Amino acid sequence: LKPIWLKRLLGDSFRPHPTPSPPSGAMAAARCVSAAIGALALHALHAALQVPFSSAAWGWGMDVPNDAGWTCKENNTKISVAAGVTDGNFNCTVVAKTGKTCDTTKISVQCYKNVTPDAKAVPTNMLCNNFGHPPNRTDADSTLVWSAVPKCSDTKAAVSSARQASLATPFFLLGVVAGSFAF
Repeated sequence: LKPIWLKRLLGDSFRPHPTPSPPSGAMAAARCVSAAIGALALHALHAALQVPFSSAAWGWGMDVPNDAGWTCKENNTKISVAAGVTDGNFNCTVVAKTGKTCDTTKISVQCYKNVTPDAKAVPTNMLCNNFGHPPNRTDADSTLVWSAVPKCSDTKAAVSSARQASLATPFFLLGVVAGSFAF
């Protein structure tokens, strides 16, 4: 029984719907086949797009020391790389600072396990855990290093001008002193 107010609201169009009959065997089989085809299509699409099942949310970075006589052409003072990139993203093209020359032109960020410091590799080619996991981060077992540390020295022009300045100062003072006695 339906309430009277509902019958009045709906008017004569109020008729109860018959309950649906259960699907036949052929219809149930068709639904199962359709679901299987849909699942296979979804897996095929996933494989075709090569979507990763999960991805890391970490990266690696090395700062150029402040007192270094060089920077990296790629990002001046830091090489920062997220997980899932190519090995070339860890490279640094060494650019000497003004008045300096360096003995190396290319270096890269590398990682090693603390127990095997001689076995270095690009961080994405190994399990490089140099930071540790929260909350206490005590499981860090790797260290980041530069493949080489450029040695930079003053250019000959910079050394020459520094010598000239150091020699010019006494002669300048001598000229000032001598000039003061000339009057």
